Amino acid sequence: KQWYQRRVPQLSDNGLDKLCVETSIFCLVHKHQLCDGRVDCPDKTDELGAPCLKRTVCTCTRPFSLDTSSINLMNFPLVWVNDGVEDCQGSEDENEQWPTYGTGITMRYRGMEEMCSEVYLCASGSFVELP
Repeated sequence: KQWYQRRVPQLSDNGLDKLCVETSIFCLVHKHQLCDGRVDCPDKTDELGAPCLKRTVCTCTRPFSLDTSSINLMNFPLVWVNDGVEDCQGSEDENEQWPTYGTGITMRYRGMEEMCSEVYLCASGSFVELP
C-alpha cells in the first residue's frame, strides 16, 4: 500500500474515498479527479495522462467529487471499465455488456464509437495496437 492509503482512515464502506492516483512525482489526486475537465495538478497530468487518452462516449455520475455544485455527468476512462471498482453511481462502468474486440490476451474494451484495430503479437506475450 502507498503511504496515503496506510495513514488515512477509510471513511466509506466501499473504500472509494481512498482511491488516490499518483499522476506524477508532483501530483496526487483522487481517481475521480482524473479526466474531469478540471486541472488539479500543476503539470496537468490529471487531464493529459494516459487514462484520459481513451474514454467512453457513455457518461455517468461519479460518486466522489470535490465539486458538489454540479451533477458531474461525464465520460470516463476505458481503463475503469470492469476494473472491479464502481466508478459510476449506476454501476455503468461495471456492466458486463461493454463492447470488446480481440480474443484471449488481445481482448480489450473499446469506446462506443471506436473502430477495432489490428494488433502485433510480441514474443513476450503482450501486443501492440497498429495504427
